Amino acid sequence: MQLPQLFAEIAASLPARRGRLFKQYFTRTAADGSPRRTGPYYVLTRSVNGKTVSERVRAEDAPRVQAEVDRGKRLASLFEKIWAMAEGAARQPGDPKKKRR
Repeated sequence: MQLPQLFAEIAASLPARRGRLFKQYFTRTAADGSPRRTGPYYVLTRSVNGKTVSERVRAEDAPRVQAEVDRGKRLASLFEKIWAMAEGAARQPGDPKKKRR
């Protein structure tokens, strides 16, 4: 894959988000003593500078946010391809791949 193709795919992958979208339910005890399950509540969780950051997502926004998270995964794989190309270009033709005794 060539760089112009990669850049076109990157542009097509925007907007994107990092992290994962979770669906949560809570169980509460009602006034009559019976358990009641409330939810679903959606939470977007990601790691920023080594810390977990979470934010609530409204139920009507959850499908859009999930699509953005899926595009974010695709975007990460495209960046890995760019890194592989950059590191391949940085290697000199005479660089040994493995030292021999």
